[in-house]
Amino acid sequence: MLNENQQKVVEYKGDKPLLVEAGPGSGKTRVIIERVKFLINELKINPSSVLVITFTRKAANELKERLSGDIPKDIINQMQISTIHSFCLDFLKNNGIVTNLFDDDSGEKKRLIIQKYKSVLGFKNEFYLADYQIPSVINKFDEYTTFKVDSDALINYIKETRPVSKEYVDFVNSFKFFPLRKVKENKDFKQSWYNARYLQTARAYPIYLKLLDKYNAVDYNTIQIKALNFLKENPSTQYKNILVDEFQDTDPVQAELFEILLQNAESFTAVGDVDQSIYSFRGSFRDYFEEFYNKYNCKLISLDYNYRSTDNIIKASEMFIKPQRKEYSKKHLVGMRNEDNESYILENADYNEEADKIFNLVKDLKDSGKIKQYSDVAILYRSIVSNKNIPILIEEFKKNNIPYHISGTDDLIESDEVKSVLTLIYYITRKLDNSYGMSRLERDWLNLKAFCGYDFNPKFRDLSGQTKEYLTKLQDDYEESILETEKEVYLELTGKKSRIKKLSGVFNRTEDVLIEIFKRISKPAVDLDLIKKQRRQGIFY
Repeated sequence: MLNENQQKVVEYKGDKPLLVEAGPGSGKTRVIIERVKFLINELKINPSSVLVITFTRKAANELKERLSGDIPKDIINQMQISTIHSFCLDFLKNNGIVTNLFDDDSGEKKRLIIQKYKSVLGFKNEFYLADYQIPSVINKFDEYTTFKVDSDALINYIKETRPVSKEYVDFVNSFKFFPLRKVKENKDFKQSWYNARYLQTARAYPIYLKLLDKYNAVDYNTIQIKALNFLKENPSTQYKNILVDEFQDTDPVQAELFEILLQNAESFTAVGDVDQSIYSFRGSFRDYFEEFYNKYNCKLISLDYNYRSTDNIIKASEMFIKPQRKEYSKKHLVGMRNEDNESYILENADYNEEADKIFNLVKDLKDSGKIKQYSDVAILYRSIVSNKNIPILIEEFKKNNIPYHISGTDDLIESDEVKSVLTLIYYITRKLDNSYGMSRLERDWLNLKAFCGYDFNPKFRDLSGQTKEYLTKLQDDYEESILETEKEVYLELTGKKSRIKKLSGVFNRTEDVLIEIFKRISKPAVDLDLIKKQRRQGIFY
């Protein structure tokens, strides 16, 4: 059963665009579903005219699943129910503009593309870009696309305000490989390196766009720009009935897209809650609810009933949020669960005080009999790894013999399946050159012993004992040669004898020592003739 305002949203037939303020737990997903059903079953609109934009693929799939109870699947399939990126990709493909998407939700595809084309993008010599810095370049590229940056003006500005010293350039170019450690140790060089990367990021952006065009591809940001540009020239589409979820997280490009679609729409419904906007970092900091409300004289309906939270939680949150709410808002959240539960607001001066207050609260709940056992308590954090008060809190629990369990700290890379995949990818993509150094992962497990089950249970084909012995010896010999060569090089360069006995100690040497060591040795290469079974040889081709 829908409440009064929910029913108004579902059955709205006015000429104005409809904006729906949907607070937390207000049933907005159900309202969207019921509105689509109303448009199809009651108003008899053409299903192919329906465009529903959700924020995640999971939300899109949920909508389709819940609609299937009342609408035949073949009719649902005629509607476009998807994320904005999926809509743009389908739209561009259907119009023959692009065929490839170089992006995914994790950003891994884009990282691999930039890693592959670092030299083409100019990230070499004094503009060297370490792999761990690629995400920062991606963020800048996304920012440049979203805000339609003037590349030439930006490049000139960076040149004027971010100087790169000639001493730094000459120093870097005197080495065969970028002297990372030495640059980091020199404050002026470190700043010049940062400025150089900043400049090259701006220079690389137009090159990156040309790379995308070369492969007839887009990423999540350029896909919106291309769709927008095409819509500006061809504004009339089949989509006459448009619903947008999570409207508060609209970015500037998406807002333009929606405005063009709105011009030819028979109905336009946007649902969201500015109080819940979490994507200001990517450009969605403007209140598009307010802009659309004023610009198009929209009908505004607020879903005020919260079916999820208890009254005391709603009152506590409203105490913080209500004073910040815009004047145009009609939202006045009320609860539907009048349970007499206590709420506490803890104000803390620092991490120590926060941990201390949480501990005392938990202990008091148990001592006062408000909870039967400590397992009745859950402490939720946005991040387990980065929160500084967690070690302090755990120490208090230990001192007082309070049992606890921490969830959400397992690193995915520690699983056997992920290690196996990474090992195979590493040996497919690695270069057998003499570049100096080994990553921590290479030293710990990402080497030939990974095929032999020393540190984890490999998920590729099982190898014979003879093959494992061969691979182990090959890796051991390589590591031994590093240690022996280190002693030679260190004596030659310093006149002193080395006392290093472990492989890890070698990598504490200065950069010039490491470069010379790895000039003299080669990475181990597998001799396929020594792999016992021919069908196992395929792993090492």
